[in-house]
Amino acid sequence: MGNTASLKNHVETSRKTGVLNLSDSRLKQYPDSIDVLHPILRNLELSKNKLKVLPKSIGQFKELKILNVSNNSLENLPEEINCLSKIETLQVNCNLLKSLPPMNNLIFLKRASFGDNQLSIFPEFLCELKHLEALDLSKNNITQLPELIKQSRLVELNLNQNQIRKLPSGLAQCSRLKTLRLEENCLELDDIPKELLTSSKVSLLCVEGNLFDMKSLLALEEYSTYMTRYTENSPNPPILCLPLNGKMKKTKNVMVEGKTEPKEEISWKYESHYGRKKSKKEYLSQDLNISRLFRSFKDKFPNSPVTYRFFFKTFKQKCPNISFHKPRTDTCSKCDLLSAEVAAKPRDKHAKNMLELHHKKAEKARQQMKQDTALSQHPTNDIYMFSMDLEQVLSLPSLTHSQMFYLRQLSCYNLGVHFGDGNRGHMFLWHEGMSIEQYSIIINGYFYNGEWPRRK
Repeated sequence: MGNTASLKNHVETSRKTGVLNLSDSRLKQYPDSIDVLHPILRNLELSKNKLKVLPKSIGQFKELKILNVSNNSLENLPEEINCLSKIETLQVNCNLLKSLPPMNNLIFLKRASFGDNQLSIFPEFLCELKHLEALDLSKNNITQLPELIKQSRLVELNLNQNQIRKLPSGLAQCSRLKTLRLEENCLELDDIPKELLTSSKVSLLCVEGNLFDMKSLLALEEYSTYMTRYTENSPNPPILCLPLNGKMKKTKNVMVEGKTEPKEEISWKYESHYGRKKSKKEYLSQDLNISRLFRSFKDKFPNSPVTYRFFFKTFKQKCPNISFHKPRTDTCSKCDLLSAEVAAKPRDKHAKNMLELHHKKAEKARQQMKQDTALSQHPTNDIYMFSMDLEQVLSLPSLTHSQMFYLRQLSCYNLGVHFGDGNRGHMFLWHEGMSIEQYSIIINGYFYNGEWPRRK
C-alpha cells in the first residue's frame, strides 16, 4: 500500500467492522500484519494487486465468509484454504492457476469463481459441495466434464470460452441446474445431449460460438420443448425484448430464442395515473396490439418455432398488467402547460425545473393533507379537515344506440366532500337545468346550518 500507517488504519477499522478491503492497493506481498484479524474477519478483499503467493496462514480466518483474490498473479492456492469452513463466496478470477487444491471442507460455499485462469481439468470435488449454487469456470482450458457432475447442486454453471468437446449425458440429471453457459467451445451439435433440451431443468442454455450453426439447433424437434421451459421460467419474456415502434434503450444481454441478444426495453410504457392508490397496471401505445407485437417478433426471429397461439398465451400469462391504450389522466392545467414547454424545448432547463417544482409542491400539499387528516381524528383537537373533488361531467342518459348520437344529453355534475375526522363522505349531485344559486344554497346550508358531521 501507500504506507504502513495507512495499512494500520485499515486493520484498526476492520477490528470494528469485520471487513478489510485492500483491493487495488499495489500489494506485491501478502501483508502479515492482517493476521491479527484471524478471529474476527468476515470479508477479505485482496483483488487487483500483484500477489503471487498466498501464505498458509490464510486458512486461519475461521470466521471468513467472503474472500476475493481476483486479478492477481497467483499460480496456485495453498491447501490450507480448505480450512475456511465458513466461507460462502470465493473469487479467484484472472490469475494463473493451473490446478486447484481440494476444497471438500468448504461445506457452506455458495458461489465460486475461477474464471480466466489456466485450468485444464474440471475440479470434481466441486460437484460434491451441496451448497454450491453458482460456479464460474469460464476462460480456461477445460476439455470435458466429469460424470460426477450429475451429483452437483449447481443452479448456474458458466463454462464459456473453454475447449469442451463433449457433454456427459449426466449433465441433464442435475436436479437444480437452470442456467448453463457453453459459449465459444468446441462442441458439435451431436455433442449436446438431447436430454439437456427435453428432460433437464435447464431453462437458459447459451451455446453460441461453437462448431455448429444456431439454425440447426433451432430446427431440432427437442428445441421446442426447451423453448417452452425457457419461456415459463424467464423473468423477462422474449416477447418484450423486441424492437417495436417506439424508443428503446439497450440494457444487459439476455437469452432470446436460444441466441444472446441485447435486451431492448420498452421505454414508452405509461403507468396508470387515475386514482389515489398506486396501480400496477401499465399501458403500451394505443396503436399497438398483440398481432403487431407478434409480427415484429417474427421479423426479428424468422426461424423461430413460436406460433401466434403460443405467443398470445405467453403474453397473457407473463404480462397480466399490460394493456394497449394510454390511460386517462386528471392532470392540472399548469401540468399540461409546463409539460408542453418541456416537450417543445427539451434543452430548456428552466421549464424542467418549473415542472419539477410544481410536482414537489403538489406532493407537499398531499402530505400536508395527510397530516391534517390525522390531526382532525384526534379527540382532543378542535380541527376539522375536509377535501372536495368535482368529478368529470356526466352526460346522461348513457346509452349506446344510434339515436343517442344525435340527441341532446343532459350534463350532470357531482361534487364529493370527504371529512377526515370521521372518514365519511357526501355527494352533491345537480344537473345543468338547475341554476347556480340553487345548488349553492344547498351546499352552503350543509356547512353553515348545522349539518356539519360532528364527532361522536
